[in-house]
Amino acid sequence: MPTIVEKYEASEIEKTDQRRSIATIMGTIENERPDTDLIYNYVASVDNSISLRAVHEAVDVFKDAEIINQVDFDI
Repeated sequence: MPTIVEKYEASEIEKTDQRRSIATIMGTIENERPDTDLIYNYVASVDNSISLRAVHEAVDVFKDAEIINQVDFDI
């Protein structure tokens, strides 16, 4: 199964350093089923120039490109 980074690199979406960093972090924590806040906390610890908004936008782009899937847990 391809990793998030591999899917990102193979996709036709615009490649940016921020998205590459976010994809890399998401790939390392994907088993945690992270939300955008958790992704941001990890990303900010590596690169504090990436905003929470950039993480939200990247996640939306990744979902639209089917790089990741959103899972909703209705309790």
